[in-house]
Amino acid sequence: MHVVLALFVMALPIGAPRSAPDAQCVDNHLTVTAQIHDYWHLSRESLAGASDVVARLYERIGVRIDWYPTVEKKTFAARAPPSAASVTCPSRS
Repeated sequence: MHVVLALFVMALPIGAPRSAPDAQCVDNHLTVTAQIHDYWHLSRESLAGASDVVARLYERIGVRIDWYPTVEKKTFAARAPPSAASVTCPSRS
């Protein structure tokens, strides 16, 4: 869930309307440096897939992402990420 939320927040500005860049900016290469802090200890495949999605979205607006290595963080309580089956929605009355 945290990865999905992070991707949504990172992709949100991409969907916003934008004007054409000035002629002086067209030749400039914009780069963002990013690093993932993995608190849930996700698989490398999941992290690579999420990184690819974000990189493609930003590439569409002319921004390249340089990725620092992923940092695995320790959590205070040993717990598994919630599964879809364990998430409940409040019922409507």
